[in-house]
Amino acid sequence: MDECDSLGETFCVDKTRFQSCGELDTDVCKDLSAPQTCPADHVCEDGECIPGCAEDCPAHFECIGSDCVCDTVDIDFDDTWPGWYMGYMDDSGVTMTDHDSLWPETDRDVVHYYLIDGGGSHNPAVTISDIAPGVKYDLCMAFQCDPEANDGTLDDLDCNGASKTVTNGVDSCCLYGVAGTATIEMNANCTFFGTGDDSGTVFVSVESTQGAQCWPHYHITVQGGN
Repeated sequence: MDECDSLGETFCVDKTRFQSCGELDTDVCKDLSAPQTCPADHVCEDGECIPGCAEDCPAHFECIGSDCVCDTVDIDFDDTWPGWYMGYMDDSGVTMTDHDSLWPETDRDVVHYYLIDGGGSHNPAVTISDIAPGVKYDLCMAFQCDPEANDGTLDDLDCNGASKTVTNGVDSCCLYGVAGTATIEMNANCTFFGTGDDSGTVFVSVESTQGAQCWPHYHITVQGGN
């Protein structure tokens, strides 16, 4: 009795093994071979060994070629200064939200946006939310006065509880070793020779310091003023 239909046909036994159809003994019946293992970094699919991941990929990873790859890397912002440009807003309290991933370990994400002094309170803020459990990160927010709107010099910077420092040569406010949701609100005033215009560029950097995970994404919300 035939064990298979067509000579040379192959069948998957499981994810990494296959059997082939042949005449393997002295009778005229077609026989199935003993299970054979696909080459390394290959899996069996529809009777053929093709490049693939022998083990199921963890959550939030996808199999690319023969490797499990974090499937959030395609949304990753720039990791170098000045980073990805989010757009511009005034200081009336409007917000912009986007998402990114802190992956791999020590990943750094940088964004910037232009803040127009429209007569509001001019307190730019940033909130990071939906960070993966167990991840710690440094959050910094920097402000650079616009020399075309004022004289380009920051006269005063109030970090409202965050640490005042310098990031990439720009005065900034930072929170270190944060876990979970975090917010920085700064009050920046430029010297302006009577112009009264505190417009400038806001830079935000988020850098993983511990426990980076392949996680769908976190949210970054920037605010023009409140």
